[in-house]
Order: sequence, then C-alpha cells, then structure tokens
Amino acid sequence: MSKFQKMLATADKEIKMPKTESPKEETLKKDIRTASVDERSVIDLGVIAKKLRGESGLTDTDKYDLESYARTKAPTISDDIVGYIVEEDILSPNLIKDIFARTNVGAVLGIEEVEDIADAITLDKDEAVMKIVGEGANIPETNNTYDKFKHFVTDIGGHASWTKLASDRSIINIAQNKLGTLQNSMGRAFESMILNGDNSGTHFDTGAGYLADSPEKAFKGVRKLGNEKQTKDFGGATLSDADLIKNIQDMGLLGGVYLDPNAVAQMDVALVVDQALYNRMTRMDVFIDASKTGNGSTLAGGRNVPTFMGIPLVMSSYMPQKTDATGVVGGVANDFSSCILANINMLKPYFYGSANVDTKYEPSNKTNYIYLTQHFGFGGLWDSRTESYVVDTTRKYVVQGININPN
Repeated sequence: MSKFQKMLATADKEIKMPKTESPKEETLKKDIRTASVDERSVIDLGVIAKKLRGESGLTDTDKYDLESYARTKAPTISDDIVGYIVEEDILSPNLIKDIFARTNVGAVLGIEEVEDIADAITLDKDEAVMKIVGEGANIPETNNTYDKFKHFVTDIGGHASWTKLASDRSIINIAQNKLGTLQNSMGRAFESMILNGDNSGTHFDTGAGYLADSPEKAFKGVRKLGNEKQTKDFGGATLSDADLIKNIQDMGLLGGVYLDPNAVAQMDVALVVDQALYNRMTRMDVFIDASKTGNGSTLAGGRNVPTFMGIPLVMSSYMPQKTDATGVVGGVANDFSSCILANINMLKPYFYGSANVDTKYEPSNKTNYIYLTQHFGFGGLWDSRTESYVVDTTRKYVVQGININPN
C-alpha cells in the first residue's frame, strides 16, 4: 500500500461526517398556560370528557378519539395530551376569555379577570386646576375628589343532557357537542347582557319579554347607558348617504372628548349596529370605491364593513332588529333601527373565578347532565359605583342613535 493510500485509510477512520436530523416539531409542554387557543380547546374537551365518565375514567376508545381530534384541531399538540389530562384534570383558565373572544363585541372589547371583587378602581372626579402663579403668590390647590368603580358579579349558567345509551360509545363526540352548545349559549348571553342589559325594576325594553332570571336583567348594558346618557334622533325618514354620515358624526359631537376624532384616531371608539343598518351601510355608493375615501374608511368591496369613517364597526345579531322611535323595544310600532357609538375604554366586562363545570348521572331516567356556570359583570366606568348602576349622565361616552330608517 502506498503512503498516500495509508493516509486515506487513516483519514477515513478518524474523520466522521456530522449527523444531521430534521428539526423536531414543536409540541405542547405540560403547562396549559403555554397552550394556544386550539390546544386549550382540546385539553378542555378532554377534561370534560373525563368528568363525564366519572370514576371509571376515559376508555381506550375515548383516548383514541381524543387523540384523533387533537391531530385535526391542533396538530402541534404533543402526543402525551391524554396523559396530561388524566394526570392534571385542569380546565383552561382562559376558557371564559376564549368564549368571550368569539363574540361580536369581543372583537372590540376585552374581558378582564377580577381576582378580588372587593377591589375597586379609583376614579378622579375633578380636572387638575392650573393657574398663573404670581411672584410670591400661593400655588392653587387642585382640590381633587374621588369615586370608586365597584365590581358586582352575577352567576350565569346553564346545562345540557343526554341519555346513558349515547354515552356507552365514545364520549368525545358527545362532550364536543354539549360543551360547544354551552359555550355558544354563554357567549350569546354575555353579548346580549352587554348590549341589552337593564337592572331597573321594569326593563326598558318592555316589549322584549325578559323574565326575572334573564341575563339581560343583571346590570345596565350599553343601549341602556346610551339611552340615558345621550341619544341622537335620525328623524325616522329615509336617509341619503350624506345624511347617514352626518348623523353618525353628530353622535360623535354629542359625546365630546370621549367620541371626538382624537378618540377615533386612537382606536378608542366603536360603532355597534343592527343587521338592517349594517345592510344599509353596504349600499352606500360613496364607500364602495376605496379611491374615494381611503382603505381606512371604505366598505371593502361594497359588501364588507370593517370600519365606518375610520371607526371599527360591529354588527351584532343581539342588537334589537327593530325598535320604536325612542330606541327601545316597545309594545307596538317597532319599525326603526338603532346604533351605539361608544368609547370602549370606558366600558368594562369582567369575570370572577374560573368557569365551573360539573357533571352528574341520574339513574332514575338514565340521563347524564353537564353544567357550566361563571360569575360575570359589566359596567360603564362611571356607572358602576353602586349596585343599582346609577347612570352618570354628565359623561357621555355612550351615545345611542335612534329613530333610524334603514331603507
């Protein structure tokens, strides 16, 4: 063997190519706080399914179906998801936040967790007093006074049921259906409470038929706040595009600093409309072409309304589709649309404690039950100083547009 061949042989033994591995897919660690929305939904589903099974725990079929669902819903979730659920048995602390985020109002309003309902938010009632101070003169005192925003919560809940025969097979599909039903129902309740709430002895929507235990009787929502703080009458007649724009601009004028162009520019203002008024806006010729108004305020494509005059716009199915000329659902003559212009920083949805999910089996009728409850609250920042929710009519951060002809 030549000297050169010996060198090659030695090099082949000593030199090893570095190993290469494909990057590992990121998976969920065993901490629910690190999970995404989709991953949390899988965990919550598994925990609920485990509760539904009771002491017997998840069957092998349940575990297989849960893993199959996880691969579809949240592909990045780890393979040990079933083990996590069996070991920890913890519902996501963001369950209610995730429910609220899927509502229409949740697109513009955030919801806050209150750790202690005894905690209050201090409100400065006075503007600072500043004056010219002459040489040797006393500096003026501000004489500030304060008030408190207080947290008042109401327990909101419901239940669903199914027969034992249905649950003898895999529980995952049942848990997905029943939990989804309860989550959707709670989301709708939250949204309707925020929009239509009135805890007065007689609800201002006298024609709506709310019962004593209806969520809309818990506190004063934004329509009630606007109806008491300030209304803008659109006149009841058919409106031209220019008239519709002017009336909404007038609502901003009535709101003062809370709803002025500066507040709009800071994204502090939102406009909530019913479906009929939303449809009317999509027919506005001046907003169909982005070149006329700019992308920030156009109705994109003429059929989608992300903003109106630069204001985020929410179309809610839980705004009354028809009201009377005063903006309420009366007994008769509910022929008009209404809308709300509000400073969202002055509105506070909140919840206290974790969502409570309970299950039980009733042997007398061979029926399973699942219950979902949550303590929830809402108030205008200056309208929740007492449990009666007395409306502060001097601070007009909510204005209601009334007597609107959407045709």
